[in-house]
Amino acid sequence: MTKKTPASGAFFADSETKGTSVSYDAKIGNPQQKAKDLLRVLQYFHYKVGTSLDCALSTGILRNSITWYICDLERLGLLQAIKKDKDKTTGFRAKYYSADQTLWRKQTFTQLNIWDGLS
Repeated sequence: MTKKTPASGAFFADSETKGTSVSYDAKIGNPQQKAKDLLRVLQYFHYKVGTSLDCALSTGILRNSITWYICDLERLGLLQAIKKDKDKTTGFRAKYYSADQTLWRKQTFTQLNIWDGLS
């Protein structure tokens, strides 16, 4: 928490300071912290199968950040949703993720032939 002068920007009235100007500085977009958090999420899902909420409760990383990290890891091919089932914490249906490739669904791609059936 840093105190700022009136010329420097946003102000919030705080009950502790009785009308003085107080601004809260957040470190947004720290790439080193993002890399550490991304690695922690990947390591969590490598050893455990769980939802984003399970990961948030275990690692202490914000859940909304974990959803972004999951999306990034899926795009990179390092993580996959292996099932959709009832969440043990909330009771709602949720995706369970894993980074263990032995648990992944096998995807087979077949090339379709557009000339089949024309003769």
